[in-house]
Amino acid sequence: MKFLALIVSFRLLTIVTGADESTTLHLLTMLSYSDPQKDAPSQERGSEILPAALIAISEANSLPNFLPGYILKLTEVFTEGCNTELALVEAVKHLTDEREMTVGIIGLFCDEVTKIISQFATRYRGLLQLSGSINPALQDNSRYPNLYRMLPSSVVHIEAVIQLMEKLQWNKIGILYAGIDDTFYISTAQTFAKTQNATNKNINVSFYGEVPSTEIPGFPVLQRLHHSGTKITLLLLPSSIASELICRAYANGMRWPNYGWLLLEKDGQYWSTSHKCNESTMRKVSEGVFLLRNKLQPTDQNSQLISGMKYNEYLQNLQEKSGMTHSNPYANVLYDSVWAFALALNKSIFVLGDSGGDFQNISRAVRNELPKVSFTGALGDVHFDSNHEVKTTIDILQVRNGTSTPIGFYDPIHKRLELDNASIDQIPSDELEREYQLVSLPLTIVMSAALVICILLTTGMLVLFICYRNQPEVKASSWFLSFFMFLGSYSLLI
Repeated sequence: MKFLALIVSFRLLTIVTGADESTTLHLLTMLSYSDPQKDAPSQERGSEILPAALIAISEANSLPNFLPGYILKLTEVFTEGCNTELALVEAVKHLTDEREMTVGIIGLFCDEVTKIISQFATRYRGLLQLSGSINPALQDNSRYPNLYRMLPSSVVHIEAVIQLMEKLQWNKIGILYAGIDDTFYISTAQTFAKTQNATNKNINVSFYGEVPSTEIPGFPVLQRLHHSGTKITLLLLPSSIASELICRAYANGMRWPNYGWLLLEKDGQYWSTSHKCNESTMRKVSEGVFLLRNKLQPTDQNSQLISGMKYNEYLQNLQEKSGMTHSNPYANVLYDSVWAFALALNKSIFVLGDSGGDFQNISRAVRNELPKVSFTGALGDVHFDSNHEVKTTIDILQVRNGTSTPIGFYDPIHKRLELDNASIDQIPSDELEREYQLVSLPLTIVMSAALVICILLTTGMLVLFICYRNQPEVKASSWFLSFFMFLGSYSLLI
């Protein structure tokens, strides 16, 4: 009986683990925070994003005739922010573990983590990585040959800004960028200069240098903007610094519609409360701000995803698993990352046939198949271009009463901007308008009194000139010239 019980127990164990039927392949999933972080950017809230990957894994493993002989599993790693040292330690631990047959890496929303992990994974075993970063520096395919990006880099945002300027007849723009450790903002500012030169557009671009966080209390850069007459400004800043700057600009009179602000929304939120502005004040301060945002969902909410599920059904499932009434939009990036890998892996299994038992062979095959992947996912149509990027649409919005309202979009595939001018709330001009300096009341009284005295003295001189017009000294002068001088004096005084 004991022997029979042992056999039954072993059989149940193998059924549960699938060890007798399937080989488990791992996807190393690298996210930022494991606990909810309200102040963290949306793409760094790993605990909110992870459920989407779990849904995709479950769907792929349960699809009939899909991944025959294999099971796909997530290996979850949280770097607690963008801790590159922790990320590298975890990557080395999992990739060098022979028991974990890791075929790829997904997540990677932090720029610096993406760079170091991509270089290590490529050199160590040539593993593919799917990243949610939009840093244009990662477009260097010679340096990051195995890195694919689920979102377009900020190059397309810059293209959208240039076309927006053309549509709204703006010829002058200022650019402020963050001088912090995150090189995304500096790289994007450099990209603007390159893109603008390549397009040969007649645009006057002024770079006003880095805006370090230590400059928040005074923001002397606002004075430079004001004195230069710059009316339209692109803010390549984190939401916290951009919020503070816009708040202080409003207090200094640099507000809509005389001044226009454009904000590239990288961190999933376009402003936060600042030292000077609370939430209710920010609704007024941010009025008229233009936002450029990656479209993180399909245009048709009823579209059918690769899994066979409708997008609305997927969204409801995601909200239930995450426990959130409003799901994190960057969860869609992770969902599609899993499916992109799963489809490439499925194709590789059939291509390799009986020789697919070695996961090293599978990894190489996945590298060949991933660029060919094309499907309808939570982001919409997913396929990679020659730059290893999925070209999602860029939404253009304008803030009204604290709410971002769509006014157009930019199609990076066809490089076309569609804009509804009628929906724009007052288009600011990039030309410097005449400004009037208010004078204090005491100074006004003094200046008025001096003017009256000068008029009285001039009038007295005119009276004397007329009364003594027959005197030899007066006759010696020209009547025409004398009256012309008096007339000029009155004109100057008036």
